[in-house]
Amino acid sequence: AASCIVRNMTEAMDLCESISYWVVSDIFEEARMPLLPFSGTYGLMTINGTKKAAYNAFLFMKKMSGRFIEIDCDAPVGAGIIASEENGVYKLLLWNNIIPETEGRASWKDKIKLNIEEPDCCLAEEARIKEGQGSPYEVWLKLGKPSNLSPFEEELLRAKSEPKYTFYNIE
Repeated sequence: AASCIVRNMTEAMDLCESISYWVVSDIFEEARMPLLPFSGTYGLMTINGTKKAAYNAFLFMKKMSGRFIEIDCDAPVGAGIIASEENGVYKLLLWNNIIPETEGRASWKDKIKLNIEEPDCCLAEEARIKEGQGSPYEVWLKLGKPSNLSPFEEELLRAKSEPKYTFYNIE
């Protein structure tokens, strides 16, 4: 859901001033109480309060502030990139959404070149949402889809709901 949300939000950026999501939690009035932590409902968090990948998509989109920069790339269908700059901080957000009419996720390799005034003093932070890192759903599947989570399983899923962060010095 994360890449789908980012793709749709970026496609709608020029058409509206704000975007909202139907529900934050899987516990909401219009539906019966889900019986499983991952029940296929619309919330950004499970009934146990674990953040889903969709939650992280909104977190990443919130960080895209400042002046948006035109990016020229040859992304496959469903994939894309947006970039912004604010006070000398450049932010890039890439996604690769599986389109139902296509088979699997498209392979995409490209180079990103930024014209930075002081390139010898750059630190880059990479945050990823992928299976088991920013997306706890796959870990829940590997646990056997338990309906009643043990305290250990709840803690594990919360830990796996955090995106993977890597830091680089760019020279």
